[in-house]
Amino acid sequence: MEVFLENMDKGNTTCAVSLDLSKAFDTVDHKILLRKLMYYGIRGKQNSLFESCLTNRKQCTKVNSYSSSFQTIKFGVPQGSVMSPLLFLIYVNDFPCASSFQATLFADDTSLHLSHKDIKMSQLNVQNKLDEVDTRMRSNRLSINYNKTAYMI
Repeated sequence: MEVFLENMDKGNTTCAVSLDLSKAFDTVDHKILLRKLMYYGIRGKQNSLFESCLTNRKQCTKVNSYSSSFQTIKFGVPQGSVMSPLLFLIYVNDFPCASSFQATLFADDTSLHLSHKDIKMSQLNVQNKLDEVDTRMRSNRLSINYNKTAYMI
């Protein structure tokens, strides 16, 4: 909020985008997440612990008395775990580096904003930078739900 007020004092227009990610926790790629954990310094036994939590997990669907066969889960973080939001934040932590947006990340909620003196330039910059963010998200198997994404000037 303070950034918005500072920009108003400078005579800038701020455009904010509140991203909604489609099935964010379900689409985390385990291989990419483990590489990012290593990049952030979680190696050796610690990385193996995360790997064992993520790999060879299985699930089935049960409706009334019918159960499907168990399938191996290759994507997603364990939901309901205190670890899930942390793992997801590690997974998306590098997204602000993909563009010149200022970003605020909280679990699967992402808020992006840009400021400029000229409102038209601000809007154009947001669209161009949002395309960059979308490309980065897709390269990490995440997708923006544009129907639920909000834009505000």
